[in-house]
Amino acid sequence: MARNKALGVTVEAKYTLEEYDIVSLSAKQSDGLEIWLRENGYRIPKGASAALKPYINQGMKFFVAKVNLKEQAKLGYSHLRPLQFAFESEKFMLPMRLGMLNAAPNKPQDLIVYALTREGRVESSNYRTVKLAANENLPHFIKPHFKDFYKALFDTSAQREDYRVAFTEYFWDMGWCDPCAANPLSPEELRQAGVFWLDGQAEEAFQRLQAPAAKRMPPMVLPPGGGAQPVMLTRLHVRYTPATFPDDLAFTQTKDRQNFQARYVVHNPYAGSVAQCATDMAQQECDRLCQPKVERVLERLKSLDPASISKPSRNPRWEGNPAAYAGKSPEQLSQDCAQSCTASKRSTLDAARLYYEEQVPARIKQESATLAKLTGWSLADIDKLARGESKPPLHKTSSSQPDTRTWWERLFETRRSATAAAANPATPS
Repeated sequence: MARNKALGVTVEAKYTLEEYDIVSLSAKQSDGLEIWLRENGYRIPKGASAALKPYINQGMKFFVAKVNLKEQAKLGYSHLRPLQFAFESEKFMLPMRLGMLNAAPNKPQDLIVYALTREGRVESSNYRTVKLAANENLPHFIKPHFKDFYKALFDTSAQREDYRVAFTEYFWDMGWCDPCAANPLSPEELRQAGVFWLDGQAEEAFQRLQAPAAKRMPPMVLPPGGGAQPVMLTRLHVRYTPATFPDDLAFTQTKDRQNFQARYVVHNPYAGSVAQCATDMAQQECDRLCQPKVERVLERLKSLDPASISKPSRNPRWEGNPAAYAGKSPEQLSQDCAQSCTASKRSTLDAARLYYEEQVPARIKQESATLAKLTGWSLADIDKLARGESKPPLHKTSSSQPDTRTWWERLFETRRSATAAAANPATPS
């Protein structure tokens, strides 16, 4: 206790929660907190007090956890489960700068945020928020490589924005689903994710989320399933560096309720070719096909009233128009049918040539250009991918000289440089 006091650290709470040993801390000075964490077995980089100081100045508390291997072995889990905790705050923000402690020098990090709200879409209030490119037509051969496509799409999008924006990948009303890739979250799944307002008593429900130390969150009484859920789900994806996101990510809930998802359309060409179509047409013998048609026409003429025969028919088929063949001999009917059959085969072949030789190549060319624009892949690499000669190319990240400074040195040096530049503007020579 004396050591904690000397370092300006107060242990607010301490308990074991299944496979985690949890400690809640408050501190008066960043250097003391850094020393306390290291003395108590928490591995953090030397000099991390620079990242801790802003939060201490704001009066924030720190939630730290260790894995209790004995408890984990008892529970039988091979993977660590995520921690979930509830708190009240006037600030709708995420203290992401602490997450940069484990960042490799000069290498961006990824952060995915799922925000569940009552009113509308969530976006960043201190950084630009843009929607990821969506509703684009892609070539059919990308389908088995969709994972590589999406990774390259996001890599390219993040680099084009210089790692300075938050991307909206998904926003949907959990009350309905049309169209969507998966069913909306059920009331039970929403509760497990922290939604506390489903039963209409938000204040009381939130208090139940704040379970006593070392206990699981108590069960909540939920409304019957099947009804509309007053919940909006936003997924934001951020790729950042200490220099591009020098401030914590702050959010705002907008009034926008227009559903959005990163959706991509693949048109699968009809299997076949002009040669295959020509072979199929050659097997269609008009004389053999026309014989039963002529017999049906003659039988139909016998059963029709002469007055009805003279009336024009809207049926485009040869045998569906009695006025076209009334009074003709069987030989003439066979000749007419053969001519119609030959013209139909010729038209089918012309349509096949147009489709396979013009429409499909033109569409694939346009879709390949879209693929190149979205991923940064070259058209030469995309052509090889279409022919099955190679795998999707590795995305080329921007190259720069490695920076050997720690992230907090880069972060605060960047801020000081920006401040100095603002205080000493350049003057014309």
